[in-house]
Amino acid sequence: SLRESEERFRQVVENIEEVFWMTDLEKNRMLFISSGYEKIWRETRESLYSSPRKWIEAIHPEDRERVLRDALLKQTSGDYDEEYRIIRSDGTLRWIHDRAFPVRNAEGIMDRIAGIAEDITGRKEAEEALRLRSSQQGALADLGRRALEHRDLGELLDYAAALIPRILGIEAVGE
Repeated sequence: SLRESEERFRQVVENIEEVFWMTDLEKNRMLFISSGYEKIWRETRESLYSSPRKWIEAIHPEDRERVLRDALLKQTSGDYDEEYRIIRSDGTLRWIHDRAFPVRNAEGIMDRIAGIAEDITGRKEAEEALRLRSSQQGALADLGRRALEHRDLGELLDYAAALIPRILGIEAVGE
């Protein structure tokens, strides 16, 4: 019965896109890592079993300190819920949503940390596209208002030229 239960568990976690992981409390030993790690991080699970903190190396330098601090401080309390970027070995950037919670043994003593990490890059790209579109629409609305308010064509053309980078979603030279 226990063997069948373990087999069902493995079937589930090996067939989901997310990364299911489990470590000891000190984060010194990887107890389990699903195949999703290889798909998202593009690193082998064996590399993580031999070096349990290897996943941290891929975290974007601007996010690394925060994520490591929060992993060590918040996972045992169940308050770990982080979004961060990783840079794969091929240079591609992915956004990760990582959550963790303590696991207690039969006596109620916390003895492991389990978590789920998922690739949310598609969502982040969609959010950025919406932000850009909103900015572009705002710039066009500003231009329309200016056109109605000003009769000076030269001033209006200067203003329109200044808005072009914002409308196109690029940074102006010198920004």
